[in-house]
Amino acid sequence: MNEDLVSVIIPTYGRPVYLARAIRSVLSQSYKNIELIVVDDNPEGSEGRAATEKLMREFSTVGLSRFQMVR
Repeated sequence: MNEDLVSVIIPTYGRPVYLARAIRSVLSQSYKNIELIVVDDNPEGSEGRAATEKLMREFSTVGLSRFQMVR
């Protein structure tokens, strides 16, 4: 049986602790055919952008159908 792909879009600006929490919440769902899109509104070169990029690297190996960051 094919399961429909569910897209979860998380906008972020500044608060990487809450971004990590939101990503963990998505990962804890029982439905597994999930595409996660993180929209990073932090300015280029900022600490917030660096923290978001670091979190994306840390979560990049999780078992989501798709996992991407949009800047």
